[in-house]
Amino acid sequence: MDFRGRSVLRHRGEETVRGARLLSFGSNLLATRPDPQRGIAALRALEFYAHADFFSSAMSRDADILFPVAMPWERQGLQAGFFVNQAAEALVQLRTPVVVPQGEARSDAAIAFAWRIDWV
Repeated sequence: MDFRGRSVLRHRGEETVRGARLLSFGSNLLATRPDPQRGIAALRALEFYAHADFFSSAMSRDADILFPVAMPWERQGLQAGFFVNQAAEALVQLRTPVVVPQGEARSDAAIAFAWRIDWV
C-alpha cells in the first residue's frame, strides 16, 4: 500500500495507482498548468488513461487508448450563447454536419455514450 493508502502496481514500467483512471476529452493539462513534468508523472501513474482528441498531443502520448474525435464540421453540435452581447447570449444554434467524419472519428458525445465505464 502506498500513495495515500491505495495499492500500487507496476504498469508501463512505472508505479501505477490501482483504481486511478482518466477519460479525457481534448484537454491539454500539460500545456495549461505549471510543472508539466509533474503532470506527465501523474498521467503515467494512472492505471488506465484514455484520451479523445482531434489530433495526437503531449497529453495523449501516454494514453492507453486514443479516440479520434470528429471535427466540428463533421458532427452535429449545439451552441448556446455567443458571448458578444446580451442578445447574442440568448441565441441557440444547432449545427448540422457538412461532411462525413474521416476514418474512425466520432463525436465526443458518441464516444462517451458508446464507452461503457463500470469504474464504481
